Amino acid sequence: MAFDSLSLSVLTKELSENITGGKITKITQPERDEIVLAVFSNGTRRLVMSANPSINRLHFTDHVKENPAVAPNFCMLLRKHLLNATFVSVNQKPFERVVDLTLASKNELGYTETKHLIFELTGKTANIILTDENYTIFDTLKHLPMGLDAERIILAGSKYEFFPDRGKIRPDDTNKIYELLSNSNRDFYAVLTENLLGVSTQTVSEMLYGISGDASQANVTQAIDGIKEYLKKLDFPKPNVVFASDNPIDVFPFDFLSIKGEKKFFDTLNQAHDEFYFLKDRVLRSSQKRKHLASVIKNAVSRIEKKIAIQTQALSDSSESEKYMRYGDLILANIHCVKPNASVLSAVDYYDEKCPVIEIALNPMLSAQKNAQEYYKKYRKMKNTVEITQKLLLENKEQLEYVLGMAEFLKFCSTESDLIEMQNELTEAKIIKDKGNEKRKQPPVSFARYHINGFSVLVGKNNTQNDSLTFKTAKPWDMWLHTQAIHSAHVLIETEQRDIPDDVLLAAAEITAFYSPARNSGKTAVDYTLRKNLKKPPKSALGYAIYTIYNTLIVKPNEHTEFLI
Repeated sequence: MAFDSLSLSVLTKELSENITGGKITKITQPERDEIVLAVFSNGTRRLVMSANPSINRLHFTDHVKENPAVAPNFCMLLRKHLLNATFVSVNQKPFERVVDLTLASKNELGYTETKHLIFELTGKTANIILTDENYTIFDTLKHLPMGLDAERIILAGSKYEFFPDRGKIRPDDTNKIYELLSNSNRDFYAVLTENLLGVSTQTVSEMLYGISGDASQANVTQAIDGIKEYLKKLDFPKPNVVFASDNPIDVFPFDFLSIKGEKKFFDTLNQAHDEFYFLKDRVLRSSQKRKHLASVIKNAVSRIEKKIAIQTQALSDSSESEKYMRYGDLILANIHCVKPNASVLSAVDYYDEKCPVIEIALNPMLSAQKNAQEYYKKYRKMKNTVEITQKLLLENKEQLEYVLGMAEFLKFCSTESDLIEMQNELTEAKIIKDKGNEKRKQPPVSFARYHINGFSVLVGKNNTQNDSLTFKTAKPWDMWLHTQAIHSAHVLIETEQRDIPDDVLLAAAEITAFYSPARNSGKTAVDYTLRKNLKKPPKSALGYAIYTIYNTLIVKPNEHTEFLI
């Protein structure tokens, strides 16, 4: 990304113009690595500072996030020192991704004190640090591990030090850059990427756009002109976000000639960053939530399969329970033959048609009657075990089928709302541990919608949506579709009491087949019936429905994106 020290300089300038003299009226920490300051200066603005390793960012935002019920410790520290503080200045360490926010606040005695809120936008090691006027650290957002050879110590009570000189060349020192390129026989791109201070690879590509990389005098001069031109454009920014297939891929301070794609322009770089990082953050967190749910489902499948294997083996081991009842009967039938302290009884097994003589082990410490009772006890125990195990096995097989269905539905979750619905359902099913102190979000149910030749076709992409679609949204005369004998989305054709044309019914059946495990197969059976023919058994799971009156179509799965709205 092109978010380097040069882009940060444009952001810092915009921030300085808008919040210098402004007062902090509210401090929140919606994420463990993100701080939001509400700043009053000709109106209230929200300044977001995110040290997320994947998307460091600093800009004004119009997007509001839900805050935790209990503020984290660092947030409480900021409130103690910075609430009602006034911004004195906003400064960037020259050509470094470090911003020093200087603030004036009053202590308990009413005396004015200076504080520094320092934000290091350095990727994985990004951090927010609060210090006093002498740069003595109060605390940091992240407590990063440090080795014995660390150049800087970032700990509470230590003196904060900015990054030491790393021997790199500042982008505005064109004399040194000219000398470096003239004396190098390497490609300009590699040389500048390695030696320019605080400049990203994308920025270097823009500086050298259209310039050959060999070290001829003309090319060196062109490269220097390219760097100067880049720095001039920063004074007259044209902020924009670049999209590819509706996905944000980058944000730039002006129109980069080296970047192609759909571009959306903004009045300020703050607005561009807010739009870009909001979309990027949403995609990232949705991806993380999807991975978490996939991991939960995978672990649940493994756990249930292990239970099924153990219970199946237990049933196999208990299959000879009848043998113990027979042994008890044979001991009592031959009680007169049992000698005192005998350890074995030879008896005719009259349960077998061939009446073989078998040997029954005895406990020599017990009488014949008690030996028989011991075998009866084993029989009853194993019989009870079989009954309980069969019940548990049936329950686990049903749960396995349910969880495998959830794994299938996860593939069709396209929005954050879909993922939240699935997470809530897994929590209700006790597959995800319910944290009692957290209030679960209940997003509005949103179906996938198609418009096919004047008919609305709705698709439920998880059990919550399926249940709502079938038993709340559908009218008795609407047509309902589901794949035969396998999991699938519930699909509904809203008929408005009209006859459904064959092409609409066929397309809806193909969509139904697509939203199922059979979407990559050749042909799939899809049942269809009127909603009034469906029933939901009492206490049945979400999305469960039964029907006996139906017709069937054999179709090839097709998403029919041309009808999607």
